[in-house]
Amino acid sequence: MHIHQHDNQYNYNEEFLNWLLEKKSKYFDWIITVTFYTSLHKMHSCLHAIGIKSRYIKKHKDLNDYVAEKFPSISAGYVLLYEECRRVRYKQIELNAITEEDLNKYLDLWRNVIKPFVPSASSP
Repeated sequence: MHIHQHDNQYNYNEEFLNWLLEKKSKYFDWIITVTFYTSLHKMHSCLHAIGIKSRYIKKHKDLNDYVAEKFPSISAGYVLLYEECRRVRYKQIELNAITEEDLNKYLDLWRNVIKPFVPSASSP
């Protein structure tokens, strides 16, 4: 994908996330999933901004590694969101047991750490 495609997908996913929240969706697993994929496209855009093209990033592990190397201040939060997304999507154990408190933990990561992040010219 090119940077504008990641930006478009980021914006589209964020609109959907906001809609789910406005509707007070009970599908917390999907809210977490959409939050992660919104974050993923944000990270691709940030990497593009410092000259790393997404065509070189084929797997989640590769993206996680780039985020850890280039954006260490947000890496732990991003990886935590990635791991929770994988858990709710693939392990599907007690999906209905995700609490609002659990959900808010991941939404707070998005709102307070990942979304406002802007890579600096001095990013490693």
